[in-house]
Order: sequence, then structure tokens, then C-alpha cells
Amino acid sequence: NDQADLMESYSENNAILTDLELRYNTVLAALSRIEDGTYGKCKVDGSDIEPERLDADPAASTCKTHLND
Repeated sequence: NDQADLMESYSENNAILTDLELRYNTVLAALSRIEDGTYGKCKVDGSDIEPERLDADPAASTCKTHLND
């Protein structure tokens, strides 16, 4: 039972770590866009990202139109 609990805990922690790494990378990308002057611009078509979208997710890289691109 102890071994099974350890494996389950490892799996849960690994999933959390993966999510945190993905979020960390999106934040780094947003900081890079700030540095190069493209923050707030959609990476697909260059249009402005809606302010409410940036309020909800400051690291957003696309406008609502291209949310799933």
C-alpha cells in the first residue's frame, strides 16, 4: 500500500509540475514580448488583444478570435 501511495503521489506531483512549467514558459514568453514591443498583439494576425482578455490572462498571446490557434 505504501508503494502504491508513493506512486500516486508522484503522479499527482508530476502533473502539477508539468502545469507549472507550462505556465512559467508562457510568462517568460510574455516578458519577451514586452521586451520586443509586441506584448498585447495577437501572434496570429497582429491585431490588438482585447483588454479584458489580458486582464484575465496577462500572458495571452492571441486575441479572442484566435484563442484556439
